[in-house]
Amino acid sequence: MVVPVKRHLLFKILLAMKLTAVLIFTALLNVSAKTYSQNINIHQSNISVEKILKLIKKQSGYNYFYDDAAVAKTSKINIDVSNVTVEEALNLCFKNQPLTYRIFQQTIVVKAKDEKDVAQKVQGTVTDAKGPLPGVSVRIKGTTIGTVTISTVNTR
Repeated sequence: MVVPVKRHLLFKILLAMKLTAVLIFTALLNVSAKTYSQNINIHQSNISVEKILKLIKKQSGYNYFYDDAAVAKTSKINIDVSNVTVEEALNLCFKNQPLTYRIFQQTIVVKAKDEKDVAQKVQGTVTDAKGPLPGVSVRIKGTTIGTVTISTVNTR
């Protein structure tokens, strides 16, 4: 049985189209995966949070929003990271800072931590030469979070 030339040519064209579609689909999936797994490299000493955000934007394409007053309260940090994700870099950046962040699509939103975000347990005794001092105000440096010491009675 002899296959007509037109039918054989049509079969080859359809096969080539299917192969092309599979290759294009595979390439698009690969590009999409690389977009969301940006690797950040920052090797800086005594750098501000604002400059770190600019470096992250330059390397990842993520935009950012922040309150100038909140970022002004931050201290400068040393950061040395290679091939980390945006989230890992931000976690290191904000580790001991009064800021937190959220990522919405490709935008980083930076805000001041709420009091509930800064839950820290501090334990100790405030004393002078005469002994414990009740009623002393204690505040976390750089924040408005504080408490007053209480007196404890030792019954021994």
